[in-house]
Amino acid sequence: MTKAEWISVIKNTLRKIDEQGVFFEPFLERHIQSVYEQMYNELYKTEKKTFSKYTSIVTEDVLADTSLADGRTIPTLPISLPRENGGVFDFYVGDDRFILTSYEGFLNAKESRFDTAGMKGVYLASVINNKIYADYSTGGAATLSYRIIPKFTALASTAEVIIPMGMEDHFIDRVIMTVQQIPPTDLINDNTIQ
Repeated sequence: MTKAEWISVIKNTLRKIDEQGVFFEPFLERHIQSVYEQMYNELYKTEKKTFSKYTSIVTEDVLADTSLADGRTIPTLPISLPRENGGVFDFYVGDDRFILTSYEGFLNAKESRFDTAGMKGVYLASVINNKIYADYSTGGAATLSYRIIPKFTALASTAEVIIPMGMEDHFIDRVIMTVQQIPPTDLINDNTIQ
Protein backbone atom coordinates (compact mmCIF):
# COMPACT_ATOMS: atom_id res chain seq x y z
CA MET A 1 0.00 0.00 0.00
CA THR A 2 1.07 3.60 -0.51
CA LYS A 3 1.73 6.06 2.30
CA ALA A 4 -1.62 7.80 1.64
CA GLU A 5 -3.43 4.42 1.78
CA TRP A 6 -1.81 3.52 5.12
CA ILE A 7 -2.84 6.87 6.60
CA SER A 8 -6.38 6.30 5.30
CA VAL A 9 -6.54 2.79 6.83
CA ILE A 10 -5.37 4.14 10.20
CA LYS A 11 -7.91 7.01 10.06
CA ASN A 12 -10.77 4.66 9.17
CA THR A 13 -9.83 2.24 11.92
CA LEU A 14 -9.71 5.09 14.45
CA ARG A 15 -13.17 6.29 13.31
CA LYS A 16 -14.62 2.85 14.07
CA ILE A 17 -13.24 3.10 17.61
CA ASP A 18 -13.90 6.80 18.25
CA GLU A 19 -16.52 8.41 15.99
CA GLN A 20 -16.06 11.82 17.65
CA GLY A 21 -12.27 11.89 17.38
CA VAL A 22 -10.57 14.07 14.78
CA PHE A 23 -7.06 13.01 13.87
CA PHE A 24 -5.07 15.20 11.52
CA GLU A 25 -2.49 13.81 9.11
CA PRO A 26 0.63 15.44 10.60
CA PHE A 27 -0.25 13.91 13.97
CA LEU A 28 -0.97 10.47 12.48
CA GLU A 29 2.16 10.59 10.33
CA ARG A 30 4.39 11.25 13.37
CA HIS A 31 2.90 8.32 15.26
CA ILE A 32 3.00 5.99 12.26
CA GLN A 33 6.68 6.95 11.81
CA SER A 34 7.40 6.16 15.45
CA VAL A 35 5.82 2.69 15.28
CA TYR A 36 7.32 2.02 11.83
CA GLU A 37 10.82 2.73 13.12
CA GLN A 38 10.29 0.70 16.33
CA MET A 39 9.07 -2.25 14.27
CA TYR A 40 12.11 -2.21 11.99
CA ASN A 41 14.49 -1.84 14.94
CA GLU A 42 12.95 -4.94 16.53
CA LEU A 43 13.15 -6.79 13.22
CA TYR A 44 16.80 -5.81 12.76
CA LYS A 45 17.66 -7.41 16.11
CA THR A 46 16.16 -10.75 15.05
CA GLU A 47 16.83 -10.80 11.27
CA LYS A 48 20.20 -9.09 10.68
CA LYS A 49 21.23 -11.53 7.93
CA THR A 50 18.09 -11.14 5.84
CA PHE A 51 17.25 -7.55 6.77
CA SER A 52 18.34 -6.12 3.41
CA LYS A 53 15.27 -7.66 1.72
CA TYR A 54 13.21 -4.89 3.35
CA THR A 55 15.39 -2.08 2.00
CA SER A 56 14.93 0.05 -1.12
CA ILE A 57 17.65 1.15 -3.51
CA VAL A 58 18.15 4.90 -3.75
CA THR A 59 20.11 6.29 -6.70
CA GLU A 60 21.20 9.81 -7.42
CA ASP A 61 23.34 11.31 -10.15
CA VAL A 62 26.40 13.37 -9.28
CA LEU A 63 28.35 15.73 -11.51
CA ALA A 64 31.90 15.16 -12.77
CA ASP A 65 34.67 15.95 -10.27
CA THR A 66 32.35 15.76 -7.27
CA SER A 67 34.21 15.20 -4.01
CA LEU A 68 32.51 13.14 -1.33
CA ALA A 69 35.15 13.90 1.30
CA ASP A 70 33.12 16.73 2.89
CA GLY A 71 29.96 14.65 3.02
CA ARG A 72 26.92 14.45 0.79
CA THR A 73 23.48 14.83 2.33
CA ILE A 74 21.20 11.84 1.87
CA PRO A 75 18.08 13.26 0.17
CA THR A 76 15.66 10.63 1.51
CA LEU A 77 16.12 10.21 5.25
CA PRO A 78 16.56 6.60 6.36
CA ILE A 79 15.15 5.17 9.57
CA SER A 80 17.62 4.97 12.45
CA LEU A 81 18.99 1.55 13.27
CA PRO A 82 21.21 0.44 16.18
CA ARG A 83 24.28 -0.08 13.97
CA GLU A 84 27.29 1.80 12.62
CA ASN A 85 26.08 4.00 9.74
CA GLY A 86 22.46 3.87 10.93
CA GLY A 87 20.03 2.77 8.25
CA VAL A 88 22.34 2.99 5.19
CA PHE A 89 23.54 -0.22 3.51
CA ASP A 90 25.56 -1.19 0.39
CA PHE A 91 27.00 2.10 -0.84
CA TYR A 92 28.32 2.34 -4.43
CA VAL A 93 29.60 5.08 -6.73
CA GLY A 94 29.12 3.69 -10.22
CA ASP A 95 30.57 0.16 -9.98
CA ASP A 96 32.93 1.01 -7.11
CA ARG A 97 31.81 -0.66 -3.91
CA PHE A 98 32.39 0.98 -0.55
CA ILE A 99 32.75 -0.69 2.83
CA LEU A 100 30.76 1.35 5.36
CA THR A 101 32.86 1.88 8.46
CA SER A 102 32.77 4.09 11.53
CA TYR A 103 33.43 7.76 10.92
CA GLU A 104 36.59 7.47 13.01
CA GLY A 105 37.67 4.47 10.92
CA PHE A 106 37.00 6.47 7.75
CA LEU A 107 39.09 9.41 9.00
CA ASN A 108 41.93 7.07 10.05
CA ALA A 109 41.99 5.37 6.64
CA LYS A 110 41.87 8.42 4.39
CA GLU A 111 44.08 6.69 1.83
CA SER A 112 40.96 5.75 -0.09
CA ARG A 113 41.82 2.11 -0.71
CA PHE A 114 43.01 -0.60 1.60
CA ASP A 115 44.19 -4.18 1.30
CA THR A 116 43.16 -6.13 4.37
CA ALA A 117 41.51 -9.53 4.71
CA GLY A 118 41.80 -10.07 0.95
CA MET A 119 39.65 -7.02 0.09
CA LYS A 120 41.70 -5.42 -2.67
CA GLY A 121 40.73 -2.03 -4.05
CA VAL A 122 37.75 -1.54 -1.78
CA TYR A 123 36.81 2.00 -0.81
CA LEU A 124 35.81 3.15 2.66
CA ALA A 125 32.86 5.38 3.47
CA SER A 126 30.91 6.40 6.54
CA VAL A 127 27.49 7.84 7.32
CA ILE A 128 26.99 10.35 10.10
CA ASN A 129 24.18 12.88 10.64
CA ASN A 130 22.52 11.79 7.38
CA LYS A 131 25.62 12.55 5.30
CA ILE A 132 27.77 10.06 3.39
CA TYR A 133 31.52 10.68 3.64
CA ALA A 134 34.02 9.04 1.29
CA ASP A 135 37.58 9.92 0.30
CA TYR A 136 36.60 9.81 -3.33
CA SER A 137 36.19 12.20 -6.23
CA THR A 138 34.26 11.28 -9.34
CA GLY A 139 36.17 11.61 -12.62
CA GLY A 140 33.12 11.90 -14.85
CA ALA A 141 29.46 12.09 -13.98
CA ALA A 142 28.50 9.13 -11.80
CA THR A 143 25.62 7.49 -9.99
CA LEU A 144 25.52 7.00 -6.24
CA SER A 145 23.45 4.11 -4.99
CA TYR A 146 22.71 2.73 -1.55
CA ARG A 147 20.04 0.76 0.23
CA ILE A 148 17.84 2.22 2.97
CA ILE A 149 14.46 1.89 4.61
CA PRO A 150 13.14 5.44 4.18
CA LYS A 151 11.45 7.17 7.08
CA PHE A 152 7.67 7.06 6.74
CA THR A 153 7.59 10.85 7.06
CA ALA A 154 10.14 11.23 4.22
CA LEU A 155 8.01 9.33 1.69
CA ALA A 156 5.77 10.93 -0.92
CA SER A 157 2.07 10.16 -0.46
CA THR A 158 2.15 7.94 -3.59
CA ALA A 159 5.26 6.00 -2.51
CA GLU A 160 4.91 2.32 -1.68
CA VAL A 161 5.46 1.53 2.02
CA ILE A 162 7.13 -1.80 2.73
CA ILE A 163 5.75 -3.54 5.80
CA PRO A 164 7.22 -6.99 6.49
CA MET A 165 4.98 -9.81 5.28
CA GLY A 166 2.45 -10.89 7.88
CA MET A 167 3.00 -7.83 10.13
CA GLU A 168 0.42 -5.51 8.56
CA ASP A 169 -2.33 -6.07 11.16
CA HIS A 170 0.17 -5.91 14.01
CA PHE A 171 1.48 -2.61 12.60
CA ILE A 172 -2.04 -1.11 12.46
CA ASP A 173 -2.82 -2.30 16.01
CA ARG A 174 0.38 -0.74 17.37
CA VAL A 175 -0.29 2.61 15.69
CA ILE A 176 -3.89 2.66 17.01
CA MET A 177 -2.70 1.79 20.52
CA THR A 178 -0.07 4.56 20.37
CA VAL A 179 -2.56 7.17 19.13
CA GLN A 180 -5.11 6.20 21.81
CA GLN A 181 -2.57 6.90 24.57
CA ILE A 182 -2.59 10.62 23.71
CA PRO A 183 -4.92 12.48 26.12
CA PRO A 184 -8.00 14.00 24.38
CA THR A 185 -7.04 17.54 25.47
CA ASP A 186 -3.95 17.23 23.26
CA LEU A 187 -6.02 16.57 20.15
CA ILE A 188 -7.01 20.16 19.38
CA ASN A 189 -6.56 21.89 16.00
CA ASP A 190 -3.65 20.12 14.31
CA ASN A 191 -3.17 17.63 17.16
CA THR A 192 -0.29 19.55 18.67
CA ILE A 193 0.06 19.66 22.41
CA GLN A 194 -1.72 22.73 23.80
